[in-house]
Amino acid sequence: MSKAALRKELVKMSQEQLVTLILDLYSARPQAKEYFEFFLNPDEKELYAKYIKIVEKEVYRSKRGMLCARVSYLNAYIKDFASFGVSASAVIDLTLHIARIILILERAYYMTDALHNSGGKFIVAALTRANDAGLFKETMQCIENLLAIPQVRPGYAREIKEQIADYLMEAQKE
Repeated sequence: MSKAALRKELVKMSQEQLVTLILDLYSARPQAKEYFEFFLNPDEKELYAKYIKIVEKEVYRSKRGMLCARVSYLNAYIKDFASFGVSASAVIDLTLHIARIILILERAYYMTDALHNSGGKFIVAALTRANDAGLFKETMQCIENLLAIPQVRPGYAREIKEQIADYLMEAQKE
């Protein structure tokens, strides 16, 4: 069902029917309950802390001594977090937090190629969101600080800087 069709059906309902529908949805789906709880009591810091725990659990997922986080899940968690209508800076912070963990763990652990490659992709995703939100300069400074920490392997930092340079070249073309 499209949004337009849903809107058409909702407009036909009385206020009492809408309240019943919303309460049924609240009871039936944990995601809806979480959304309505945030909607009624928007605490961005609490939600951020919750998602930090979720993404850290996924990033530290391992099998036979190899980190094997599912990058698609990490992207879905970022998308879910953003769907609450939180500030762009909070979404950028979550994205960079994931990248920070990957960059630091890359030196000490074996990880899947997908996870290894995602470090730079998360940073580029954060830059893209920052560019759209007018937070590019601040985000770029955070990324430079992140790449300068001693736990990040210099070769990996170089790879990511190349990905950033490619992104900047593409952004200038547009």
